[in-house]
Amino acid sequence: MNPQRARILYLCMGFWILMDSGWAADTGRVYVALNDPVLLSIPGYPNAERDQVTWKDGKGNTMGRFRDSSSYKQIPGCECELFSNGSLYLKRMGTVGDETYKVEVHNQKGNLMKTGSIPVTVIERVRSPVLNHSCTGRQIALRCQVPEGPIPTNMKLSWNDKVTEKSGTRTLEITDKVKSGKLSCLVWNHLSRANQSMEIECPKDTPGLDLYIMIAIAGGAVTFLIFIITLIYFVRRRCCHQESRNGEEEGSICLDRHPHIQQRQLPSPPTQHDTPAQPPADIPDHKQRPKIPPHGPQAQNCPPTHSKRPAHSKQRGSKFPEQASQQQKHQTPSQAQRPPIPANHPCDQTPHPQPRDKSKPPRKNRRPQ
Repeated sequence: MNPQRARILYLCMGFWILMDSGWAADTGRVYVALNDPVLLSIPGYPNAERDQVTWKDGKGNTMGRFRDSSSYKQIPGCECELFSNGSLYLKRMGTVGDETYKVEVHNQKGNLMKTGSIPVTVIERVRSPVLNHSCTGRQIALRCQVPEGPIPTNMKLSWNDKVTEKSGTRTLEITDKVKSGKLSCLVWNHLSRANQSMEIECPKDTPGLDLYIMIAIAGGAVTFLIFIITLIYFVRRRCCHQESRNGEEEGSICLDRHPHIQQRQLPSPPTQHDTPAQPPADIPDHKQRPKIPPHGPQAQNCPPTHSKRPAHSKQRGSKFPEQASQQQKHQTPSQAQRPPIPANHPCDQTPHPQPRDKSKPPRKNRRPQ
């Protein structure tokens, strides 16, 4: 036998054995968005219009079966539909999670032609990221975050020419010395992706800003200290002024209570050789009253007292100086003035009045009425 013919024969026999016994085929995982429909096809078996096809869910429950393109049987309550080529259409995937669907294909004779399983994962669509930046000091802090929704499969942050990528996280942060440029963030999962970008320009740093702040703080502290010192000074000054004023008032009150007694010097008595001094004109004569001469036995021992007549004579002498000088010339030594009587002399005391024993004699010179 020709070797080439033998090889073709072996290939045909193997294909016939495979078709008669059936074979299994698996496909990759299918990702479906929440509340979205999905179409499941028989893996590696595109057309099964003349065969019998049966679909089952992950729990082994039959979802639909048909024998040919004209007759089929669908389980009540299943939100699905069977097509003539053997595909299964699920109208709504309302639960997030993983589930594996199985399919079996038989020919008209009942022989198993093919089996397959399709894993299905229901997930949510990824949300749009939020960009934040903070200009602090000499650096800038950049942040990309997905605050809600499913965790994205991957996240990529681009700042100018630098790209940072991270998977399985909601937040990605970087820092850089360049404070101006374009920031973009891309997040995605197996089903969807979202992108966000923005232009950033931080304000320029003011040189010596920290020094200015320190100087301002120091100036404020010095001003506050000066204000406190000034306030204390004026308060103490006011208190001292009030105390001195109160002291002056008390001193004036004390002076009023203790008046000063002014001593007036009396005129010296006139002598024989000296001219009698004139008494002050402002001293009235009625203040110097003549003492009454004593009566009785005390009068014998008492020398004659001086009367206040010389004062009148002095005044008269002041009016008539010629007569006064003549009277002084005719005075004898016996008529010279005697020294003053001491204060404790008995003749200086006021005499006691004596009772009258006899009636007063009538005056001779009394005018007739």
